[in-house]
Amino acid sequence: MAKAFFDEPRTWSQVKYKILIYYFREYFQKVNNFYHRPAVVADLFAGTGKFASGQDGSPLILSHYAREAYHATKQKNIICVAEAIRRNRQLLEDNLREYLRDGTAVMLPGDAREAGEVLLRGLSRDKPFVIFLDPFGLKGLSMELMRQIFERVDGQSTEVLLNYNEPSLYRHFGRIRKDQFSRDAVRSKDILRYCIGASDDIDKIIAGLAEGTLEFQDAVKRFTNVYLAAFRKHFRYVEIFPITEAFRSQRVKYYLLFATRSKIAFELMSDCMARTTLELGEEYNRRWQENSIFGTEHGDEALIVPDRRTPIDRIVYSMYHRVVHPVEGGVGFRREELVSWIHENFFGHYRSATIRAAIKKLLVSGTFRTLDGKSTLNDQTVLITGNN
Repeated sequence: MAKAFFDEPRTWSQVKYKILIYYFREYFQKVNNFYHRPAVVADLFAGTGKFASGQDGSPLILSHYAREAYHATKQKNIICVAEAIRRNRQLLEDNLREYLRDGTAVMLPGDAREAGEVLLRGLSRDKPFVIFLDPFGLKGLSMELMRQIFERVDGQSTEVLLNYNEPSLYRHFGRIRKDQFSRDAVRSKDILRYCIGASDDIDKIIAGLAEGTLEFQDAVKRFTNVYLAAFRKHFRYVEIFPITEAFRSQRVKYYLLFATRSKIAFELMSDCMARTTLELGEEYNRRWQENSIFGTEHGDEALIVPDRRTPIDRIVYSMYHRVVHPVEGGVGFRREELVSWIHENFFGHYRSATIRAAIKKLLVSGTFRTLDGKSTLNDQTVLITGNN
C-alpha cells in the first residue's frame, strides 16, 4: 500500500528538516541578542505539524527552537502557522497544543496568501521576520504575497525560505505544449501566473511553448531566472540549493530558495546546508557501502560525495583557478571576502570553518601570503598571491 504523505518524512524531507533545525537553532538566539527583540517566523503551509511516525514537522521544529531561545534570551519569539486543508489544520492544532497554550505558536486563518496578508498587516516593522513557504508543487506560491514582503525589506531584518519546485514546471509546460486551451493547460497557466505574476515574460514563455518554438529546458531556465530576478531586486543575497531524492547523483526533487539582505544570515544558511549534506552524505555512504545489493547494482557512482578530494582540497582548487590566477599582480583580499566569495559561488557546499582551513592551506603552501607578513590570520587579514 502506498504511504500517505504525512505517514513519515521522505528522505528529501529529512534533509529540509535538518537544515531548519541547524538554522533556527542559531537564528533565534542571534537575532534576539542583536536586536534585543523577539522574531516572528511564519510557516504558511504547515501541514499536520507531526508525522504519523512521530517525527516533528516544520511547525514543531520552529516552535521548539523559538521556545528554547526564550529560555536563554527572554525574548518571546512567535511562530505563526497556517494550513488550508481542514483535516490537516485540525491535526496541526492538536500537535501544537502546548505551544499554542503558552503563546509560542499562533494559528492564522485561511490559506497561505490570506494568512500572510493578515500577518503582514499587523506585523511591527521593527520585528525580525522569516517567512517559510513549503507548498506541494508551485500551487499556492503567490507573487502578490511576495510583493508585500518585498515592501518591508528595506532597513528591516527579513528572510524568505521557500520550496521552489522547479521540476513541476515540466508538468505544467507539457500541458501547455500538448493543448494550451485544454482545461489542464488553462489551470497550469493560472498557476504559473499566480506564482510569477502577470508579465510579458510569462506570456512569451507560454507563447513559445504553445507554438513549439521554445524547448522545455529553455523555458524552465527562463521562468526560474525571472522568478529569481524578482527577489534580487530587493535582497542582496538570493540563492537556490538543490534537494535530491537521496543521493547527490539522483534527480532534484525541488530547490530551497533563500533570500536575505544579511551576509551573516546568508553564510549561516550556507553553513547549515553544507553541514546537513556532509552529515547525511556520510550516513548514506555508510549505508550504501554496507549494503551488498546496492553496492553490486550501482557501484561507487551512487555515493553522495563521488569526488575523492577532501572538501578543503576542492576549495583550494576552486580558489586557485578562480581567484589566485585572475588577481596575480593585482589587489589583495581580506579573508572574510574570500569566505563570502566561496559561499556565494558554492552556496550550501562548504562550511565557513572548512573554507578558512583551505585559505590557511594556501597560505602555508606559499600560494597566498599576508600583506603584513604575519603568519596569523583573522577575517580582516589581507591576503595577496605569493608572487606579489
